[in-house]
Amino acid sequence: GNPGGGRRTRKFEISVSMMGDPFEFSRVFGVPLDEAAAKNHHLPYIPLPLYQAFEYFEDTHVGGQHVLDEEGLYRVPGSHEAFLQYRRMFDGGIPVDFSEEKNVENVALVVIKYLKALPQNILHPHEAEFMKCQKSAASDQMELIRTLPGLLEKLSDAAVETLRAIAGHLRKVVEHSDKNLMTLPNVERTFAICLGPSFGWLLGVLIGTDLLPDSRIPTRATTAPESSAGDDSTSSLAEEGGEGKKDGDQSSWSRSRLPMQGNSPRPTSVPVVGSVVQEPSGKEPVAAAPEGTAGDGANKGDGG
Repeated sequence: GNPGGGRRTRKFEISVSMMGDPFEFSRVFGVPLDEAAAKNHHLPYIPLPLYQAFEYFEDTHVGGQHVLDEEGLYRVPGSHEAFLQYRRMFDGGIPVDFSEEKNVENVALVVIKYLKALPQNILHPHEAEFMKCQKSAASDQMELIRTLPGLLEKLSDAAVETLRAIAGHLRKVVEHSDKNLMTLPNVERTFAICLGPSFGWLLGVLIGTDLLPDSRIPTRATTAPESSAGDDSTSSLAEEGGEGKKDGDQSSWSRSRLPMQGNSPRPTSVPVVGSVVQEPSGKEPVAAAPEGTAGDGANKGDGG
């Protein structure tokens, strides 16, 4: 053998260890929400994996069908291998283009896995107060109206806008429930299984109400994502929002493109208590966790 081989290997190992985390400046999975959101140069209020996933759900058709019509959306598990590949790309700062993804459940899994990998819940450090509000609202609906807006005001800008984006996206999922079978109770149940009962309850409330604070995104804080730079619908939607696109800038893109401002009709009932009903088809919601970890905590990351 090579007498110097051992020494060279040791030198290599030392040099690698001194490098630290090679993805330190681009990593978005498993880092605090505010930090991940700040790395999204399109809109530094929402983490890029969620931002691009919701963009995909807005526009994409697969086999002539809108992806929101996919039966089993957020209930049928996606591919863990596909998720790991997407995660490596996001963490490595490699551009991700979901537009070619034919398996809708793979993009849904990115959403679930991103939220589960957060080191702290989006509601941190006020989870206990939200849980108390949930318990009080179960017997007094007015308590919800009195208390919840003030709690939401305490959250960071990134937390408020990320919740707005998630709730707006899920509102559109519910609007397609005649096809995807994801009624409001089933959305609430599925996200409660994946991310915890309080978070599932809160999403149900936000889908059905307008209790979030006013947008904290400055008027000219957004730019069109590269994957949709040539999308005519993006430009027209921006113009409908009041300002057109100029040199890649879309000041109203966040308000018209992403479902963050609640442009869609809302359910008339306020889901105060997490009452869940059986789907008419008899299908039970299944949490999107292909490794059999549907019951894991909301902040548990993945290996690999």
